[in-house]
Amino acid sequence: MKSLLFLLAFSCSLPAFSQQKSFECRPLFAGSDRLGFFYVAEARKLFKLDSVGNMVRLYEDFENGNLSSVDATNPLKVLLFFSDLQRLVMLDRNLTFISRYDLLQLGFTNITAVCASADGRFWLYDASDFKLKKVDENGQLLRESQPLQVLTGSAVNIHFLTEQNGSVYAVDSTRGVFSFDLFASYKRETALRGLRSLQVAGEQWLFSREGALLQYHPLTLEEKTLIPPTDSSVLQTVWQGGFLLQMKKDGVSVRPLKK
Repeated sequence: MKSLLFLLAFSCSLPAFSQQKSFECRPLFAGSDRLGFFYVAEARKLFKLDSVGNMVRLYEDFENGNLSSVDATNPLKVLLFFSDLQRLVMLDRNLTFISRYDLLQLGFTNITAVCASADGRFWLYDASDFKLKKVDENGQLLRESQPLQVLTGSAVNIHFLTEQNGSVYAVDSTRGVFSFDLFASYKRETALRGLRSLQVAGEQWLFSREGALLQYHPLTLEEKTLIPPTDSSVLQTVWQGGFLLQMKKDGVSVRPLKK
């Protein structure tokens, strides 16, 4: 929280950066964990970078199709989702393989987003019936929502899930963020369009849109730009503990904020 307050205060002026470190790759998306590490995903590779941009681990997977999402909410159990083949892979903190789950064998055929729950289970968004579902490692259904298309009155396309701060957030880039409690009960829709993912830091939401890092306060409905993109080629910006990662089509750069 202290580093978040620093970021919010610092964003009142134009950002200044100390020397950046670049890492060449062909990234699809990026994320971070609470220990200060960044995760950069290619189609079939996952890079783990430290806070200054050094690669510390690499995971390669040529058996499960293209990587769709990475959930490092629990940095000791990193969850990978491969939507084409409907598979999950769990890695440890060193990106060493722990286990694999075949959602097709568990009875799910059209899962579009997945995240880990705080108690070690999984949240799935099932597009076949438009429901958020919580399941265990054997596919047993523990919780499920009402059909989201019925609750909202129109079509939805959920591509990102995260459980943070006692809520589950489902992101549709064309509509916004749908919030649920831990019993899968629907709470509200927040019209924030153009999101690929969502970070929750205290009472603030952080997200990247068109390469910029933005902050949104759900109580006041205030949205503002914290860090603009350094140039038009920046596709995504991720913040973690006073460090920024900016992603372009040919790699990423990591730089600490500097007063």
